[in-house]
Amino acid sequence: FDDAQDRPFDGDLSELADAFAARFAPERTWSASRLETYRSCPFAFFVSHVLGLEPRTEPAEGLDARQLGNIYHHIFEGLYGRVTDPADLDALLAALPAAAGAVLDDAPRVEGFRATAWWTQTRAEIADNVRRSVEALAALPGGFVPLAQEAAFLDSDSLTVTDGDDAFRVRGYIDRVDRAPDGGLRIIDYKTGGPAAFTVKAVVEGKKLQLPLYALAAEQAMGLGPVVDGFYWHVQ
Repeated sequence: FDDAQDRPFDGDLSELADAFAARFAPERTWSASRLETYRSCPFAFFVSHVLGLEPRTEPAEGLDARQLGNIYHHIFEGLYGRVTDPADLDALLAALPAAAGAVLDDAPRVEGFRATAWWTQTRAEIADNVRRSVEALAALPGGFVPLAQEAAFLDSDSLTVTDGDDAFRVRGYIDRVDRAPDGGLRIIDYKTGGPAAFTVKAVVEGKKLQLPLYALAAEQAMGLGPVVDGFYWHVQ
């Protein structure tokens, strides 16, 4: 049609400019994950976070990726909070069964999934993955000691990122912050997926923003000290 560009449903969103400007105003606070979505694919951001559309998924038994990730995060947070000295590996391993059990016992109800016949085996695998991670992280060089778990920078404590006259605000939770003997900090972000997408190139190109944004938050928004190290930790 010759007049295709004048029809209201062909992608011209100029009439919504004021609505978008109000919804995504400079004072809006973002999450790192939404910024990553926008950087990777603005159209995916538009569909999911502007239009609020979700893909139709087939009903499935057991855990999905989000539920599994929540379980791991809750276990790590609860485990390090149970011990007097979070650098004491023996104490951590001794506390692990109770810490994992407390989360796993309630997981089907809290996360909203139906436990299958494999749930007993899945529970054991999750606990074993946490144990192996705790041991491996404790064996890393540098003398780092766990300082904080699920450290929050929200609301008035959110991070403001500036670039010249431009600025935006970010909120979130840092999975883990460690401190070295000289005061330097290490940021750890737990991941349940594989490491293939988490490359140096992806970070440099801005496709993976969580780690650098969390480092800025620890330094600037939370005032914990200088960040000297950081990595994504793939618990599986």
